[in-house]
Amino acid sequence: MLASGFVFDILGRKWTLVMCQVIGAILTFLFPVCSPSVAAFMVLRIIFQCIFVPIIGNPLVMDYVIVQGRGKATAMQNQGALAGNLLSVAALFTLTSKMKNYYL
Repeated sequence: MLASGFVFDILGRKWTLVMCQVIGAILTFLFPVCSPSVAAFMVLRIIFQCIFVPIIGNPLVMDYVIVQGRGKATAMQNQGALAGNLLSVAALFTLTSKMKNYYL
């Protein structure tokens, strides 16, 4: 997070976020290619996680939310991310368990 603050100050928030999303998309396509090699997969995974640290650090709250509401805005953004993760895991678990029963 500390390094992402410096990058935001040097490049600006918009270009940093766009760059992180483009690199994340490229890494997503590289995962299946590198998955046979455990070492390459782990390196890609670490880079992927590091790329998304600036994105989940609520960088745009300072620009678009008044000072009195920044805590609530950050909390709402984090709760939305948590709800999305829980929903996707629950949905994927349900779908894969039904598919497993379908093919057996």
